[in-house]
Amino acid sequence: MSTTAPELAPIWADSIPSWIVGVRPGNRTAEPEIIEGPGSAPEIARIDSCLAAFDGVLFNDEELRRAFPARGGEDTDAALVLRVYLEEGERFAEQLNGRFSLVVWDGRTGEALGVRDRMGLVPLFYSQAGESVLFSNSIDTLIGHPAVPETVNRRLLALHVWPAWWIEEKDETYLEAVKRVVAGTVLRFHRGGKESRRYWNPAPLGEEVDWVDDDEAMDRFVATLSQAVERGLRRGPATICLSGGLDSISIASYAVEIAERQGWATPQALSVEFPDPDNLGEADVQRLVAKRLGMPQLMLPLEEALGGRALLPLALEVSRTWPVPLLGIFSPAYSMLIEEAKSRGTQVVMTGAGGDNWLAVTLDYAADRIARLDFVAVWRLWYMMQRSYRVPRVFLLRKILWKYGLRNVLASLEQHALSRVAPGILRRQTTTSAERSMPPWLAPDPALRSELLELAVAKRMELKPKPGDFYTNEIRRGLDHPIQAVDLEESFEKGRRMGVEIWMPYFDPDLVDLLCRIHPRVLTKGNRSKSLVREAMASRVAGLGIEKQKKITTGNFWPKKLEEATDVWNGLGGVQGLGELGVVDADLLDEKVKKMLAEGQKAAVPFIWEILDHEAWVRARL
Repeated sequence: MSTTAPELAPIWADSIPSWIVGVRPGNRTAEPEIIEGPGSAPEIARIDSCLAAFDGVLFNDEELRRAFPARGGEDTDAALVLRVYLEEGERFAEQLNGRFSLVVWDGRTGEALGVRDRMGLVPLFYSQAGESVLFSNSIDTLIGHPAVPETVNRRLLALHVWPAWWIEEKDETYLEAVKRVVAGTVLRFHRGGKESRRYWNPAPLGEEVDWVDDDEAMDRFVATLSQAVERGLRRGPATICLSGGLDSISIASYAVEIAERQGWATPQALSVEFPDPDNLGEADVQRLVAKRLGMPQLMLPLEEALGGRALLPLALEVSRTWPVPLLGIFSPAYSMLIEEAKSRGTQVVMTGAGGDNWLAVTLDYAADRIARLDFVAVWRLWYMMQRSYRVPRVFLLRKILWKYGLRNVLASLEQHALSRVAPGILRRQTTTSAERSMPPWLAPDPALRSELLELAVAKRMELKPKPGDFYTNEIRRGLDHPIQAVDLEESFEKGRRMGVEIWMPYFDPDLVDLLCRIHPRVLTKGNRSKSLVREAMASRVAGLGIEKQKKITTGNFWPKKLEEATDVWNGLGGVQGLGELGVVDADLLDEKVKKMLAEGQKAAVPFIWEILDHEAWVRARL
């Protein structure tokens, strides 16, 4: 197997599998414009004066075909979806389950609908160009259209270069003219404007969570996870990204079992061996699991997977070619292995991504228990976390009792009280807090700084959850959080560019629907995080200690990269691109970074990566 550096794909709007559908809302006589890129196009169906453009796969197509049978002619998924729309109206989206993006044009009313699947697994972006609305599954293809300007979104750049300021602008992208259709929503365009409606939500606001019966949780989890894995395996020969963690091990275990039962080829295991400063033995677990499951394994140390190149410079090269700044710094490490797996017939690459989102209990649960004076549950949360994660005990205790616990409760009570009796005081307090939290190097442009502060104040003025609702609120936020949206879009883009499907069973909508409604006491059974998957794997890979495994993070990996980060920062000469845009004060930020590096701060490398990731992307566009 070659160990040369993976070839970096250029920005090529004219050669990636992509498409554009253009419509003119309010104009019933205007025919939709279909622009198809090479290698891929949406399925197009027409019935009377209506059109559907469908890109993806339906999980419940057989059920829908029984309920909405064809009356002659072709019976593609696009035709099926259009039949559902014509019979059900806008509520048709509730009937659809799968991974897809969809555009419907209704020539009877002059309305256009953009619909994205429940979890947002397939991208759908749009741009308003004069009287037209252009939809596409690709940002690069959309800005390649002559009517769509390439102006970068300074506000979003400023919000994201300082991670503490990740304000949730769900539909915005890094290009001013390009917006995303949010996961699980129908976006309707008509003559008077546009409206967005969430059509799927397993934990609706204002309603009690429909918790799954504790005694049924395990059986339902195993059945639904198996179904999610099988959906991916049905797409073609598969490779599993096997990290050695619980989530990817569970995907591999069920994939091997299902493949054997169906008579399909045994999935391959794909692993990167990361430097192990604490000698935690993750690489050994990867090898032992692959051997136990009988999986052929492709495995390379990180340096070899990078072709002998340094991680940060290579990741920045990729970021320059990406539609948005790269979120996953380790993405280049898997490129070579995926290419090798593809040469051996792989069509689907599965990962354990999403397990952390839905299998674990967030620390916000501490605030709910403190509000109810349930200190036994608070202690159990601390005990469970320190048995499941490699975190200092005292540090963890402070986070649970104060940062995520009592401080949340007090802030919520104060905000709700002041909003009723003294809203002016609340606004002044909120404004002062926002101003103090904004670093001096961020947004030196007065207009941009004022805009950011106004946005921060507006967001912070939104009422916090009441004590008792913090955990369920986090579940709801996780369904369409912009970080998750970018992450899923990045995975799709990676698969599109490499010619494989990236499949993440823990983002399967049916599995997410189930896990959102399994109570924290079940998710932490046995005083360990992710108890469902621990219990399920204990017998399947017995003897490897999986059920006692603690979460391995990259926290101790970054200090080893201080010298590399210093060279990259100095080599680029700081952040002149972001400075030119007025997003940062380049000189002040340079002073901050050099101080962090000189002091050898542990947070220096991830902070520098976050900044330079956006800088590299901006430089490619200025």
